[in-house]
Amino acid sequence: MFKFPEFIDPFLKDPIRQEELEKNGFTIIPNFLDKKDISELTAFYTSNFIKDSQGFSPSIHYMNKEERQASNEIISNTISQKLDSHFFDYKLYSSNFIVKSYGKESEKDLHQDMTLLDESKYMGINLWIPLCDINENNGALYILPGSHRIVPTFRANTIDPIFYKYQNFILKYLKPIYVNAGDLIAFDHSTLHYSPPNLTQQLRIASTSLLSHKNSKITTCYLDKSKKENSIEIFEHTDNFFEEYTQFEDGKYERPRIGKSIGFTNYTPTNITPRLLIKKYGKSKNLSLLEKLKYLLISK
Repeated sequence: MFKFPEFIDPFLKDPIRQEELEKNGFTIIPNFLDKKDISELTAFYTSNFIKDSQGFSPSIHYMNKEERQASNEIISNTISQKLDSHFFDYKLYSSNFIVKSYGKESEKDLHQDMTLLDESKYMGINLWIPLCDINENNGALYILPGSHRIVPTFRANTIDPIFYKYQNFILKYLKPIYVNAGDLIAFDHSTLHYSPPNLTQQLRIASTSLLSHKNSKITTCYLDKSKKENSIEIFEHTDNFFEEYTQFEDGKYERPRIGKSIGFTNYTPTNITPRLLIKKYGKSKNLSLLEKLKYLLISK
């Protein structure tokens, strides 16, 4: 099993935000996009993809390669004009729209983003930028600060997440992040996050992009559950991985169809328990008395 690196090559020119990213797993850059950028990206999405807006809808999941490429191109071109003001020594891999339409189906469960880099060396950063103001009703991003360094993980559809036994308990510890249109939330891929449903009549459109160190490479992982041992197979990919990969939905439990296998590594999964969270964060104020008693017993 890999270990977290003792030193992360910095991304952010602002040392305070770099410290926030390393400590909390996220940081915020206000007014990253201006009104013109927001208007153009919103118009592009509503003109081309509004027909696909059902529930929780990432454009990276679209099976049409040209649509994925078009989304990536307009977002990446827009944010590339701004990145050099805030980041250095970085590589921008891919961008896509993350959209929530009205209704419970737009909820995104508690999760960590899939493993996309060698996290013993690099930090994978999700650049999350809403194109509308975010509030308690339209699907805000909820984050558990510091959860990117609770325990090292490999993450794929074939690997049980470290939080699956106690999701409801863990959700009590997450913090909502309310930001304005054009603000940027940069967060580590291994940070625990969640997004409630959009309960307004307006689409909640956001963009996301993958950024990492300039020397990083895309790597994904796979666990063959038909075998008894927890041996994770690691795959290395080219930088155009997101243009070619189609297993976000179709075949998501199958061995990767693209990429080069570069070997296996042992993995002993560790679950996040109530005891671990109480030790790290204390007792959550969001727990009812009954819940506190229940989880107090579990944590012993």
